[in-house]
Amino acid sequence: MITHAFSERRRRGDEVDAMSGRRPSLRTILIVAGLVVVGAVVARFVLRPRTAPLAILTETVERRDVAMTIEATGTVEPIDLVEVKSKASGQILAMPVEVGSHVQVGDLLAQIDTVDVENAYEQASAALRAAQAKNDISSAQNKRADDLFAQGVITADEHESATLDYANAQSALVSARTDLVTARQRRADATVRAPVVGTVLEQLVTVGQVIASATTSVSGGTALLTWPTCGASACACSSPRATSAASSRGRPRPSPSTRFPTVRSPGRSRRSSRRQ
Repeated sequence: MITHAFSERRRRGDEVDAMSGRRPSLRTILIVAGLVVVGAVVARFVLRPRTAPLAILTETVERRDVAMTIEATGTVEPIDLVEVKSKASGQILAMPVEVGSHVQVGDLLAQIDTVDVENAYEQASAALRAAQAKNDISSAQNKRADDLFAQGVITADEHESATLDYANAQSALVSARTDLVTARQRRADATVRAPVVGTVLEQLVTVGQVIASATTSVSGGTALLTWPTCGASACACSSPRATSAASSRGRPRPSPSTRFPTVRSPGRSRRSSRRQ
């Protein structure tokens, strides 16, 4: 009752003050400002959009492998490196491959000048024809000498001479045949073809250069091309102490080549080492 009477008196006092034109007191301003602040706070919490409850993801605990990614700078080196040399010597007339060319077995790598080997082949072929004619004549003479010796017309020395001549003719014929086979092979060796499948890694000679034979030269011949085969490759790289222990033997990992970034060859880690 006392509070109600006080509030009623306060209200009447404010009405009298308003009717009399006086300004509201500081206390009245503070009360009104407090009510406004409280109303704003209440409205903010009431009108604020409600968010959905936070979903908590759960997973059953089980034993799994932890995947670790190791990044290191290194050089991919082929284990099997093919070095191509020519059995023929002479000037290179054509070389249709270059660094980065992918070759199959039998593809043309280089064409050597065939003038010398063609001449040698023609000479061997002519020598074979002459040896064949000599063998035929010696065979006929030996047969005739046998008949004459049986009749007692010629002596034993003459018969033996005819027999020896026929034997020498047979030996010359065999030698001429082998010389022709060798000349034919040397003529084929002037055309260098790929022995295995691979990608040209290094080109050591150019068109117009004179090369030495790998079979007749004391130095071992001139190397033409090198490339890795399509087998395994090794990566020599340096890794930090913390990550070197995570490299496991036999784990598959792609090995991009620096020279051919678009080609990714699958490989496996065979050995890891730390470099201080």
